[in-house]
Amino acid sequence: MKPEWEDPNCEDGGRWALRAPKELSTKYWESLLLALIGDQFTTENEVLGVVINVRKDLDAIQVWHRHGRDTSAIDQLKTDIERVFETNADTPQLEYKNFKEELSKPKEEYPRRDAAWGAPRGGMRGGRGK
Repeated sequence: MKPEWEDPNCEDGGRWALRAPKELSTKYWESLLLALIGDQFTTENEVLGVVINVRKDLDAIQVWHRHGRDTSAIDQLKTDIERVFETNADTPQLEYKNFKEELSKPKEEYPRRDAAWGAPRGGMRGGRGK
């Protein structure tokens, strides 16, 4: 079954992601937002959006982009993100995912999840305060 995207611009895209410890995630998130507002990314119209998933121990920061098969755009975006985050040897590793490739993997190889790095569907039930 082909997934339906709320925003069709995402269909051929991908994302760079970073799992950041709590003591760094606020700094990274703020730097990322300021870079987006200030037009600090060199690939014009490539970034579609940013996401932060707040977790108990690590936060997941993601940069979604438009062209998941354009290696020069992917590499330039990584360079821009590393510059924005002021990366060094202690910075968590950036991970890349191409949306089409990930969605085409067999279900057992890539279990579908409710949210990035969250619980597999059906794994977490109940609401807050229950």
